[in-house]
Amino acid sequence: MEPQIINQLVCKNCSQPISSQDFFCPSCGRKIKDKTVSNTFGSLLWLFILSTLLPPLGILLTFRYIKTEDEKSKLYGWISLILTILSLVIGIWISKSLIDTVNQQINSQMQLLQL
Repeated sequence: MEPQIINQLVCKNCSQPISSQDFFCPSCGRKIKDKTVSNTFGSLLWLFILSTLLPPLGILLTFRYIKTEDEKSKLYGWISLILTILSLVIGIWISKSLIDTVNQQINSQMQLLQL
């Protein structure tokens, strides 16, 4: 009787057996694959709110969605990236307008004091 060859996954780093569900090698701890991202309503709502209100923080989650294999998750990631960029542009525009308004008021007050 010939022994059966079992097609078993092994870690590329330490050559120890791993399961298909492992994200990290149980022997050496090396990362095997990325965790999947959640497409539930709550997680997407959190992603879009974070991308809109706190753009620098939202960009971190955005790239996790863009890097996935799932096309739907990639689409959500691109939407989040667009929201992040729009939020940054609007925030910069509002800040510049506010600074210009304050400068105009200060200049008008300075002119009144010089008279």
